[in-house]
Amino acid sequence: MKLFKTSIFPTNLYHCNDVLNEKDMDKINKYIKSTEKSTPNQTHGAIQKHKSLKPLNTEIKKMAKSIFDECFYGYEDFQITGMWATSLRINESHPPHTHANNFLSGVYFLKAVDTSAKLIFYDPRPQAHVIRPYKIKITTDNTTIWNIIPKTNTIYLFPSWLLHYVETSFCDKERTSIAFNIMFKGKIGEINQLEHNEF
Repeated sequence: MKLFKTSIFPTNLYHCNDVLNEKDMDKINKYIKSTEKSTPNQTHGAIQKHKSLKPLNTEIKKMAKSIFDECFYGYEDFQITGMWATSLRINESHPPHTHANNFLSGVYFLKAVDTSAKLIFYDPRPQAHVIRPYKIKITTDNTTIWNIIPKTNTIYLFPSWLLHYVETSFCDKERTSIAFNIMFKGKIGEINQLEHNEF
């Protein structure tokens, strides 16, 4: 007997390494250190408008377009709706959250080390937590959480509704991340699409 497998309703997590060159990274780092802060360790939420972020914006838009095209989404245009940098300090964390009113979100790690606090994603399906057998090996097929170890100059993109958090930092080395959101512009979906959804 041959067992066939079809993966349905996947939650895709995308990433890319070596996103920027060192010169562009240095410019971004200088800007983050000098710009207005909304909290002691977080910038305001529109840093994508500064010229130093242009190379990162360009790469983000390339990745987003690739994802949208891969998923066969029809759209007029899209934009980066917000972007902010956070320098996580020792004993700090970010509680579980999603990014409302956006379609795609992501994080770029400007500075990190192997012991930096992890980014952790939750399985969004409530039914997945009803029965949880012992796992001999953790895989993307059987886990209900997924850990990301930050790596300098690496970017991750994911659906904005995907619940995630940053664990408590026990590392005294700098961990600087740049989070961002992406949303479609113009008409979204077909006329009366929601009224005629079939389940």
